[in-house]
Amino acid sequence: MPLAIVVGALLLLSACAVNPVTGRQELQLLGADWEVATGRQSYAPLQQQSGGLYKADPALADYVASVGQGDLLRAGGRYQEALAQYSRALRLDDSYHSYWLGSGLAHAHLGRNADAARFLQESNRLFVTTTANQVLALLPR
Repeated sequence: MPLAIVVGALLLLSACAVNPVTGRQELQLLGADWEVATGRQSYAPLQQQSGGLYKADPALADYVASVGQGDLLRAGGRYQEALAQYSRALRLDDSYHSYWLGSGLAHAHLGRNADAARFLQESNRLFVTTTANQVLALLPR
């Protein structure tokens, strides 16, 4: 019986390999060649199940980047730069309330109350938010 344990331990140790991603020793019962072959074999059917070949839309990527950058810049107190990003997003699609809201908040921070009110009201026309209502209530009339 002890011999069986030693042989089993030796077999398990021989199945250990260094993971190229983590650099750690791991139990590897199937080789990397098998994983690559299985991935290649499965790729086309999985791609088809997911709606076919993915094609990046540069305009959509630009749009998403503009919005994210606007939010980050506004959160960092860089209101004028945030307004430039929100303006890009609004030129691409002016139907989403968040860009109007972000622009309104940036204008409010810059003391541009008339512009802030206009953007916040448009934001609320598209989708009413507590944030827009609270800032509108605080703007001087």
